[in-house]
Amino acid sequence: MKRSRFTSWLCAVLVLALASANTATAQQRSPDDAMRVIASQAVSMPESEFELSGTNVVLTVLRVNSSMNASTHQGRNNEATAIALAIAAEFARRGAQYSRVQSISVDYVERAGTPAHDTLIDRIDFRKNAAGKFELHIT
Repeated sequence: MKRSRFTSWLCAVLVLALASANTATAQQRSPDDAMRVIASQAVSMPESEFELSGTNVVLTVLRVNSSMNASTHQGRNNEATAIALAIAAEFARRGAQYSRVQSISVDYVERAGTPAHDTLIDRIDFRKNAAGKFELHIT
């Protein structure tokens, strides 16, 4: 009888641990979803054309199968600037949550199948300057 109580207790603990881990994961994903919405609204394009990934210091916005793939570099540069400015403004509103981000990269990719087979069309980078503002990085 003690074993079954212990087993029940252990199962309850595991369920609670998993539930709290799922909540933490959902909270971590939420800002990415918010940034994806902000990026799409900045250029009035569907959210489905945007994916976000990154680390604590680099945020990458993927523009997947965008009509801008056929544009010029300057056209993509103009759109990427609007995206980066909107995201940087949201960083400023959220404060410490995004304070470690040093770079925003907007990648234009063509995808035929899985993300492993993406073809990079263009990458436009914005880096945080000494004043804490993101500016276009030209190489």
